[in-house]
Amino acid sequence: AESHIPLRDNSDISLTLSQSNYNRIVVKNDKITEAVFPPQTMAIKRDEQDGSVYVMLATPNPFTLFVSTESGRHFSVTVNGEEGLG
Repeated sequence: AESHIPLRDNSDISLTLSQSNYNRIVVKNDKITEAVFPPQTMAIKRDEQDGSVYVMLATPNPFTLFVSTESGRHFSVTVNGEEGLG
């Protein structure tokens, strides 16, 4: 399911992602340049063309993902997993 979440610089948002499928994260009109997260919590692959990332969760426990973008935005995401489509 597609979701749009407005965000401000240095904000924290909550995001529920699929526990069993790949999820795509996009920052509209920007490119994700860095994603920092605890080891062993997820796998990530960056799409260099559009600046999005594909993630696969590796833990059912909530964790924090820190994101930086090409335009200088910084925000954190509290990631929760659930069974379902990505």
